[in-house]
Amino acid sequence: DLWDQAMPEAKRIIFRMLECDKPIIARVNGHAVGAVIWPQLVGFARAKEYLMTGDLMTATEAERIGLINHVVPLDELDDKVYSLARRLAAGASKSIRWTKQVTNIPLRQLAHSMMDLSISVETQSNLTADHQEAVSAFTNKRKPDFSGG
Repeated sequence: DLWDQAMPEAKRIIFRMLECDKPIIARVNGHAVGAVIWPQLVGFARAKEYLMTGDLMTATEAERIGLINHVVPLDELDDKVYSLARRLAAGASKSIRWTKQVTNIPLRQLAHSMMDLSISVETQSNLTADHQEAVSAFTNKRKPDFSGG
């Protein structure tokens, strides 16, 4: 029930981020997981490998393949984020807004064309025996033994 309630909100968050005309800066210290725009950022072959295998990557690898823009030591994270935010805030606001709107057109089209199916299959996947095995293996710090169920 919680999953079913959370999915429409997750969908709204993704669309609102893509439609927001202001830059969004993510300050992340820790793990981040798959999103609908991965293939557009890193290419289809690389995205499929990571998303299908569930392999985790380091922040350095995420930066190298173009999934994220910057990796900095934790003690420099706030300075990096706020420096970029100040730079954007002092920039040509209309040009920045319009650039984001135009560059997000293909991402919005992609998200609209596939979001419902993505949420549906993710929901179905969460109900499988293999998903339960993955959660159990992760919790118990062991390699999963998938059955295809």
